[in-house]
Amino acid sequence: MADDLLDLGGISLYFPDKLVDWKEAPMADFDLARKINEFKGSSQQIDYYSDEAPRKQNFSVTLLSQVEIYSILDFFLVNMRGRHKKFWFPLAFQAFQLAAFISLGSTKITVFENKLDWRGYERLILVLRNGDKISRKITDFTRFEETGTIEFEVTAIGREIQIADVVLITFLLLCRLDQDSMRLQYFTTDVATAELAMVELPNEYPS
Repeated sequence: MADDLLDLGGISLYFPDKLVDWKEAPMADFDLARKINEFKGSSQQIDYYSDEAPRKQNFSVTLLSQVEIYSILDFFLVNMRGRHKKFWFPLAFQAFQLAAFISLGSTKITVFENKLDWRGYERLILVLRNGDKISRKITDFTRFEETGTIEFEVTAIGREIQIADVVLITFLLLCRLDQDSMRLQYFTTDVATAELAMVELPNEYPS
């Protein structure tokens, strides 16, 4: 079939299909939950910025051709203009395991419990064995303690999905690059790794 990417608010999705080496586990960076304004001739003033501590991810991706090298440079440095534009990026780990078959037109996704901390703006992405990606905003959820599952309410899904069809279910984070640069390390003229750091934007999620 094809990708079915909804509820992204017209914001680009970057999903690394190549070999990814996570430099560190995703972390909440509490320093970025406040911003500091400093005025000439006065002491620093700390302004309230966000209730949510943004998650930060550092990773490198292995690129195996000049085309792949150009593609990642084009996306982050040309299209996103470094830190200027935001984009969707998957959380670095498997957040859930599908617990039940998804029927055609279903508005429910049932997964095994993972101690979800509900924030009200999460987007899920499902990656299927055939490579297709499906994104949806979570509009509500119900916990079933007796079965240890969570049932998500989402926009209708236009295909049947078996449990065995799904290789990844995780959250999409709304991010920007953490700096206006990218480090490329070349091994040959066609093989390189790109190192990136990105930070979540918890107060900028579209409704």
